[in-house]
Amino acid sequence: MTRLLSTVACGALLLASGAANAADMNGPTGDGATTSGVLAGSVEVGGIVRYAAEYAALGLEFETTINGAYGGFALWGQFDTLRLGVDGYVESMVFDEIADTASLTPGGLGVLGVHVGAEIAPAYVGTFGALGFYPDGSNTESLAGVAGGVEGLAQFGAVTLFSKLGYAFAPSDDYDKADDKIEGFMGPFVEAGLIYALADDLAVLASVGFGHSADFDSTDEPGDYAAWGLKVAYRLPTELNLNLIASYDGYHAEMMDGDETVEHTFKLGLSIPFGDGGTAAQALNPLATSLTPFRAAYTSDAL
Repeated sequence: MTRLLSTVACGALLLASGAANAADMNGPTGDGATTSGVLAGSVEVGGIVRYAAEYAALGLEFETTINGAYGGFALWGQFDTLRLGVDGYVESMVFDEIADTASLTPGGLGVLGVHVGAEIAPAYVGTFGALGFYPDGSNTESLAGVAGGVEGLAQFGAVTLFSKLGYAFAPSDDYDKADDKIEGFMGPFVEAGLIYALADDLAVLASVGFGHSADFDSTDEPGDYAAWGLKVAYRLPTELNLNLIASYDGYHAEMMDGDETVEHTFKLGLSIPFGDGGTAAQALNPLATSLTPFRAAYTSDAL
């Protein structure tokens, strides 16, 4: 638990440093859907570098640094006060030939989400549902889980705040329905964050998240995860509305027996927002469907 608290503290410091330099928010509240009947959103692709490590009671057991690629999209439509959305994300990692490191982090993750809500300016309140795809602990079989919950977003002058509260059922390959035994991640999760815009061509998104699973693995021990991130969008000086995206995501999972998993993920990519307006904030989707509960499902099986 000490390492969990320290990693969360590091994440909080990163978020604070991003927020300290923020200025007025320009344009819409981050998703671009500001005019009735208008479809808006973004498409993003890029590369990944990830450090992953496993810890046992005696300390570090395995660690690795690997590369990969990712892609995502978001599409929102607003019709009077009704707002509808669909988004998706997929990533794929490339492992080295060392067998011990092949179970440190999922070789591939994906999520598809839908959103339905209402906008009462300057706020949005809605519900979301998600279908997640992730591998088993050896990265040999594909699994699937579901999640759902409520979400909200509000703009207060220079600040756009967003949050999400949900519940995920993401079993591992050892799930035995006859015995009503859950292995993987099954439990509540919460996320919150903010967007600041330094200017029309520069915006920052910062977020934190937590999750708890009562049956985190085959020993029926509860487990928790913490996640934090910082994402920056810079609109390039081109005729095309093209944004350079740089982000950092931290992840830490811990079980009651002391086993832990830590990941630090860095991404660099390009995003093309479309729809109303053209600010860098539109390249950041604050209500993006969460991938972390499905990452936790993999983590619980790998520990």
